[in-house]
Amino acid sequence: MTCVVVYADASDKDFFDKLCGMVSGRIPHIKMWKGEASPSGEPAEFIITDHESFGNFDAAPDNVVFIADSQNHERLEYISGTKLPAITCGLFAKDSITLSSIESDSAVINLQRSITCFNGDIAEPQEIPVRFKGPMDSYLLMAAAAIFILTGNSDLMHRNYQL
Repeated sequence: MTCVVVYADASDKDFFDKLCGMVSGRIPHIKMWKGEASPSGEPAEFIITDHESFGNFDAAPDNVVFIADSQNHERLEYISGTKLPAITCGLFAKDSITLSSIESDSAVINLQRSITCFNGDIAEPQEIPVRFKGPMDSYLLMAAAAIFILTGNSDLMHRNYQL
């Protein structure tokens, strides 16, 4: 089971709901929670932080991978202090995941460096074209792509996938 914890507060319900809608039901054996831990106490494999909020994750298990918006410098500084791996999402050359292009109903997501998936496979740099309905937040799109990639399911996004 892949467990995802999304740090979000009440004002970020829309972010969490959209992310769950993009991922849940499409990736086998995934559970997502909003807050610092799953209700059943299962450890998270990776943690996604949204734009507005971030709690301290003092007892992070060794296998956690953070997914974070590279524009939030305070959050990145905290993550850097944990010594745990992070996948940064943004529009900078140093980011792990970025966008090559974005339109009103489509985008091309760019994985800029190799990432080791949870199953041990290596996801090589690649471009992932996706389609979606209506306006899409770029960080939300990149965070969802990170989940698909880390779980070894990036092929689901390649199939002219409608988010």
